[in-house]
Amino acid sequence: MNAIAAQTGAKLPITALFEYPTIAGLATLIEGKEAAKQTLWKCLVPIKPHGNKPPLYIVHGNGLTVMVFHGLAKHLHPEQPVYGLQARGLDNVDEAQNNMEEIALTYINEILEHNPNGPYCLAGYSFGGIVAFEMAKQLTAMGKKVNMVGIFDTYAGNNDRFLSPVSRLFKKLFRQIPKLLFVISSYIKHPSAIAEYQRYLFNKRFRGIDSEAADPSQKLPNEDHILSLHDEAMYNYRLSPYKGRIDLFRAQLRVYFLDDLTYLGWQPYAQKGVQIHEVPGDHKTLFFPPLDAQVAAIVQKVLDERNRV
Repeated sequence: MNAIAAQTGAKLPITALFEYPTIAGLATLIEGKEAAKQTLWKCLVPIKPHGNKPPLYIVHGNGLTVMVFHGLAKHLHPEQPVYGLQARGLDNVDEAQNNMEEIALTYINEILEHNPNGPYCLAGYSFGGIVAFEMAKQLTAMGKKVNMVGIFDTYAGNNDRFLSPVSRLFKKLFRQIPKLLFVISSYIKHPSAIAEYQRYLFNKRFRGIDSEAADPSQKLPNEDHILSLHDEAMYNYRLSPYKGRIDLFRAQLRVYFLDDLTYLGWQPYAQKGVQIHEVPGDHKTLFFPPLDAQVAAIVQKVLDERNRV
């Protein structure tokens, strides 16, 4: 897409590939009306729009786009529609937001425009898990029916920053022993994965090198600016209980320590409980082949159960 922009001046989102997946289709789009191009920059992206089941709406992670969900959507039931929610601001026209409640409401408004009556099945990956959680709270407050809130390997530990300085210090001190035991145990079970993650952490913290940083020529438009605003939104967001249930899709392989390795911090915020569904892979690989097919089978089973209620 960056190459197309450089050669033709046509700025298109990566998600245009969902609707125009061929060279001929892209050529038609590039030569077509500007209105069609602007529509592609909306937050709501039809990944797999057809089917008679209630749609799944899944929110982007820090990658900002929803391309990572392509494999999941492909392996879900043929009658299962899937819509993604990509970040606002990728077009360098609409301003990205730095408030979690506003981000959630923006996505809700686009969903309601597409599907005003519901019911709604929501999910989110990483950063998107927090957004989906807030969306569920707002939709419920509007009197809308939310059948599922799916959290893909998101940790709900943000409220620690609202503790007193003394409480934060004690919590940090008391977690060092379980953290050390976790690292030792993980090295024995998954030596290469843990070593790679620890090397990445060392480079990022002590040498100022982010080994995962993208080549600048491959970055999305406005990417760094949007991520900084999303970091601000996450930092200032205070989790509070949701009246319903959370379905936590927890990755089997954990390469970094968390205070709550079972519920990933969500238990206090789901008044009807947290249902854990273990999925293969780690936080970064669970949506990639061949794991995407296995994850899709688990997700479809949960979707069908929630929509039968």
